[in-house]
Amino acid sequence: MRLTLHLKAPELTTMNELVYGAVFRDGSILAQATTIPGNIDITAFEAIKSRSSAERTSHIHLAGYDFFILHDTTGLDFIIAADPTVSQCSVETALRNLQTLFFQSFPQRWRTAP
Repeated sequence: MRLTLHLKAPELTTMNELVYGAVFRDGSILAQATTIPGNIDITAFEAIKSRSSAERTSHIHLAGYDFFILHDTTGLDFIIAADPTVSQCSVETALRNLQTLFFQSFPQRWRTAP
């Protein structure tokens, strides 16, 4: 069972250009939200797999979107997909908001979620 994380303004939906947000652990999605139809989660997984394991943050362009990944010290990967026109600063703020929202919503439960 996935954890349900409702991303609402201002985390994801305040800018139409931010189309996807998710939290991954070891390649599994713990929580996600999207503003577009389709299988963007599959593309996000590809972005996670291709990120440099040595880097704390990564930026990967796939399927017409820019994927920004923050690898947390807990081993979680926070990812935002955005239209390429969105500034990196805006996406980095959204990533930090996603990280904060996730830990506030699931302070311990995420550790045992399948």
